Amino acid sequence: TNLKHATARTKAMEVLVGLGETAVPALIEVLQSEKRDVGQTSAATVFGMMGAKAKEAVPALIDYIQNSNRYQKEKAVYPGAKYIPIHDALLEMLKEADVTYGVEALGNIGVEAKAAVPVLVQIYKSPEYSDNLEIRRCIIVALSEIQSMPEISVPVLVDGLKDPEDDIKVKVINALKNFGSVAKESVGDLRMIIKYSSNAQIKNAAIVALSAIDEGEDN
Repeated sequence: TNLKHATARTKAMEVLVGLGETAVPALIEVLQSEKRDVGQTSAATVFGMMGAKAKEAVPALIDYIQNSNRYQKEKAVYPGAKYIPIHDALLEMLKEADVTYGVEALGNIGVEAKAAVPVLVQIYKSPEYSDNLEIRRCIIVALSEIQSMPEISVPVLVDGLKDPEDDIKVKVINALKNFGSVAKESVGDLRMIIKYSSNAQIKNAAIVALSAIDEGEDN
């Protein structure tokens, strides 16, 4: 039964993605619902699948990740159930899901989500999420994909160069490359990667990025 429900939900999301911009207003209403259910994470996922076509949803997505604490214990709800009190750990999981799905959607929307950059940086620096590797990693990837406001996003991206996942490092390095000379604070870290990395893809990406940053400074 769960598999059937998941399959039906996936098909429904694919249909909504196919509708494009026309489906965005209705999905925004779902995202902004005061009741916490699977529809909200599904709406965020659809926005991410739409990419730039979902640009009108950016303010709603920003609000969604900023207000992940809005579900009080007495109001948190399982899909289809009455309001019930739930355990602190489960409430924390629901909050993390909101932030993660919302951040991923903003990243997939790309440069059209540039208004979200200050909020993403704020969440990344928040003591509340200092030990949450999943959310911090999602933010690094999103900033790599949005590639806007380098003055506040580059320091977070430089921090992302320390990520143990190779694919995330490549995303970060490419984002720094695209920023050019404004990413000059990453030069030292990129040189260390070139010198010590055993991964050819990462090393080559760092060489190209360093060249782009140096070239930008010369112009």
